[in-house]
Amino acid sequence: MAFKGERELFQRISFYYLLIFLVFIPLFFGSTHPLVQGLVVGLLLLYAAVRVWLEPPQKQRIQMKTILWFVLFFFVLLQSLPLPLSWLQYLTPIRFYWLEAVNSLTHTEIRSAATSYLGTVSLFHLALYVSAIPLFMLAQRVFTGEKGRSRHRIVCVVLISVGVLEAIYGIFQFINPRLGVLWLPITSRAAHGTIIYTNHYGALLNLCWPQAWGLALYFLVRAKHKAVNIPQTRKPFGAGLLHAFDMPKETYALLFAAVLVMAAVIFSLSRGAILSLIAIWIALLVILPVPRGNRTAFFGVFLGMFFLLALFLDFSVIWARFGTIEESGLTRLQLYAASMPLLLDHWSTGIGLGTYTMLSPLYLKNFPGTIHFDHVHNEFLEIFIELGIPLGCVFICLVLLYLKRSYSCIVRIRRNSFCYQSRIAIGCAAWCSLVGFILHGTVDFGWRLPVNIFYVAVLLAQTSMLFKYCMPEFEMDSVQSAKKDINKQ
Repeated sequence: MAFKGERELFQRISFYYLLIFLVFIPLFFGSTHPLVQGLVVGLLLLYAAVRVWLEPPQKQRIQMKTILWFVLFFFVLLQSLPLPLSWLQYLTPIRFYWLEAVNSLTHTEIRSAATSYLGTVSLFHLALYVSAIPLFMLAQRVFTGEKGRSRHRIVCVVLISVGVLEAIYGIFQFINPRLGVLWLPITSRAAHGTIIYTNHYGALLNLCWPQAWGLALYFLVRAKHKAVNIPQTRKPFGAGLLHAFDMPKETYALLFAAVLVMAAVIFSLSRGAILSLIAIWIALLVILPVPRGNRTAFFGVFLGMFFLLALFLDFSVIWARFGTIEESGLTRLQLYAASMPLLLDHWSTGIGLGTYTMLSPLYLKNFPGTIHFDHVHNEFLEIFIELGIPLGCVFICLVLLYLKRSYSCIVRIRRNSFCYQSRIAIGCAAWCSLVGFILHGTVDFGWRLPVNIFYVAVLLAQTSMLFKYCMPEFEMDSVQSAKKDINKQ
């Protein structure tokens, strides 16, 4: 068969390609530098081209959500293309009015313009978001096949390792602020890691530490040789407690990694990240079905590690930080209210991706002139401003539909008694991370950091594995493999 050898080599290379990306993109301030972004986007688009060449897409029934995503990306592309001024008069009257005023005052003859105020910047942002699709496809490809399960765990370990390294660096920055951020002399007493903005840093770590919880649960269940929903026999309290704490060393190591990364989130002093951490923790308690016999030990060991670490670190700074939350919240509400006229003036087509930073000084009249707001500090409001209300609603609906579908798969999986495999545990933890990431977007702009976009793409690929577990033929294979594993033990 044509390209058979090349395809096998391509599959092996793809796995290492993904690992290199996961380790590389957090560096250089989360890949915020344009040259780094260009390199990452170029390599991902190159992967997409090679994959289409070696593995041409098969004809499949086009789903409605695929059409909506295509419409969304095509509209953003259309925002950056010049249109006749007569079209802008109907599409975005305020943009037409300003261009006519420019022609009148400067005696120019502008006859065409894009609906985006910064067309090249919008194209740059579009390329960044589109490049996350090949990364999603790459991760999904790696997680399937004969070696998909082991590779899935390896990718999870890499995400956890990146989170731990960032956390260690961040905690040292909190203890000794003179460390700075890489080669930047930032001396604020907060955990930054390799990220300049602490809210971005907290959002990144909140994508990593739930992976440690999911993988720790997998090793715990595997060591106990029990399926999730099999009832456990009742034992005396003392014997049951000792048996519960008899957990594998992998579980202890992963729980300690989770504690370390969560501590770094707290010491980033990002209130949005801390509140998102609490939301993720609650979601994990609900979603991850820890066996009843080990529930006390699993969470007891975690809390014990966390309070032990708290003895060596100063939490008074966190309490002082939350003491100003009322003032900060009021400023955010004023910022949202001041940005609403910008949305109403451009409700139909939006202002274009990445252009809020240019128009904010024109609309934020009641804020000090020395303070520049380059973002709204609310991802959803900024998306509506940049894309317009119609396309913003399409985006929000797509996100909600995906979360709903994923949650229905999780509920269905929990009702079955087949083995709690690693891809299920990791997928459930990834879903909780995505929920926390979306909640964090209501008060900040963590979605704008390239490393967060790419890590979200990998987590989406992890949750997509849950859909396969809901297929009847896949459930039968899982039940049979679970019985074989239990019999071998």
